Amino acid sequence: MNNLFIISSDCKNGPKEFIENNKGGILFNNNSSEDFLKNFRHVTELSEDQIFEKKLFSKKKTKLYTNYAHYKN
Repeated sequence: MNNLFIISSDCKNGPKEFIENNKGGILFNNNSSEDFLKNFRHVTELSEDQIFEKKLFSKKKTKLYTNYAHYKN
């Protein structure tokens, strides 16, 4: 994990489950520059604590997607 804040388009496979209702980052509608800009502005308005919480959530979530986690399942 590179400790970056996640902002992703809501494509079919992956980001929605990973970000989980904007707990681990921000999703914007596919092919919508307006929605991207709206959400990007929202990110700039978040406090450092809110950003830290989202980063922490996404770091914890990555543990579910390791090779070991897939092997265990």
